[in-house]
Amino acid sequence: MTYIICIILFVMAYSDYKSGLVSNLYFLPLLCFIELKIVVFVLFLITLFLFKYIKGYIGGADIKLCFIFLLIYPYSFVLYWLFIACLLALCYSKLNSLKEVRLFPFFYISYLVLIMYREVFI
Repeated sequence: MTYIICIILFVMAYSDYKSGLVSNLYFLPLLCFIELKIVVFVLFLITLFLFKYIKGYIGGADIKLCFIFLLIYPYSFVLYWLFIACLLALCYSKLNSLKEVRLFPFFYISYLVLIMYREVFI
């Protein structure tokens, strides 16, 4: 499962880096690994209502990936994953004086870091 998700994230990151778009078809293989959790469903509904306010700051593909990861992995893993990805993106944007950063490459790097140190974060 980990390697399949890693490959899918790489394809998503490459697509986001090159074109700025991530196809919804890339999310389909990830749906095979989900477990339904009512808390995540409620968070998803809240996000749908608030999307018009946050759409300038985070993309729809980023939100979909976060929710799919919340359904696949424990909450602590997802929090570490998001924290590391956002920290890397922030450092990259400050070092390069960018106002916008595509998050998927940083999601991929963060996922690689976490699967290397799986025992610590899960």
